[in-house]
Amino acid sequence: MVFPNSKMSSFISFVAIFKTHFVGNEFAKIVSHPIKIEFFKGVRTHQIPVQIAHKFPKSSQQMLAVVEPLELKDGHYIEISVRTKIKDADQASIFCEAEIDRAISMLVSIYNLHLFDKLIYKGWVIKNNWGVLGGWIQAVEESKFQIDAKDVRVKFSQFQKHLRENDDWFNRFTIMSRFLSKALTYNIGEEKFILLWTALEIFPMKDTSNIRAISTCLGKILNMEANIIKEQLGIGRLYGLRCSLVHHGQFTLNETASFSLDDPAHKQQYKYQQSDTIARLEYIVREIMRYMCGLPYSGSLDQYLQNIPQGE
Repeated sequence: MVFPNSKMSSFISFVAIFKTHFVGNEFAKIVSHPIKIEFFKGVRTHQIPVQIAHKFPKSSQQMLAVVEPLELKDGHYIEISVRTKIKDADQASIFCEAEIDRAISMLVSIYNLHLFDKLIYKGWVIKNNWGVLGGWIQAVEESKFQIDAKDVRVKFSQFQKHLRENDDWFNRFTIMSRFLSKALTYNIGEEKFILLWTALEIFPMKDTSNIRAISTCLGKILNMEANIIKEQLGIGRLYGLRCSLVHHGQFTLNETASFSLDDPAHKQQYKYQQSDTIARLEYIVREIMRYMCGLPYSGSLDQYLQNIPQGE
């Protein structure tokens, strides 16, 4: 996203802050353009944008982000910061993170692997009432749920019984659950994609590296030809993204938006997008895990399909 013209001359700042127990001196600063590294002991406060909603019903209003203080308590820290005037927020984020990652690797090369203990914060900071919120928002065409506790208990019991009938499925479902539960907490990006795709490699791609197993499994679930499923859901393209990420280090699904805190008009101009690729992959994983639990197809993939069998 291009920054508003009124702010095009301003720098934006990205920072990574780590706690460390392997720095003896109380302060040291290294400036190597565009990186600034500070080793310090003490207290420090930054103003940071905090996203408070990722997913919400389209029919409801939702506050998206607030600015909050990041208060570092007394201790030893490493703060690596980057400033940039890159106008496109996506490219700015890629640039800053790459600079920080290289700086971390070089510091580890000079000292040792134990220098960085705990990541406290990594992201944009607010300077002069101007900043960038990097993240994603998904306005979903769904209503709020009314939770029926009794129904959930009954279904849990049914799921457990169904999965326990096949020890291999139970074990694979358990491992897939670890990947899915982690994926749900990640912003749209490489981590979310690779966690979801790995769940598919656990099942239905067990004992094979052939992605046809995914289409075959979904064909059983949807009562459709595997070849049609593969084409209409773009299974091959999803695999291509996986290969591009793993073998070439290329991935381009991140969504980033910019906003100005001192311009009321800009507060209403937060750009949000759903990654259709990630959403499709999430629905595929969910339908396969429903199938493993003994549940019928929910219809979540219909939006991507043509010629859906009637009555299914």
